[in-house]
Amino acid sequence: MFIDKFNRVNLMIYSSLLRAFLVFLSTFCQTKETLPLLYVLVFIRFSVNCFYYPSRTSIVPTVVSKDDLLVANGLDGIVWSGMIFIGKNYFDFHTYC
Repeated sequence: MFIDKFNRVNLMIYSSLLRAFLVFLSTFCQTKETLPLLYVLVFIRFSVNCFYYPSRTSIVPTVVSKDDLLVANGLDGIVWSGMIFIGKNYFDFHTYC
């Protein structure tokens, strides 16, 4: 509901910039004393995701034709699952080696 009241493209751009800035700030949290700040930054970042991902999925029908919508949503799911699978296995492998 909230996302429908704003321009989705601008919402995606601003949320992406905010997420990038929050990730940049989190690189400075390297000691035990800055751990609470890191928790706050991660919480804010995932809160911003609540605006980005619905905007992204709702803009797909305006970019893709109606005939290709099923394929586009399927490819989006495959890419997302592949990213999670590869990322998890990569970091699990390097964590234990």
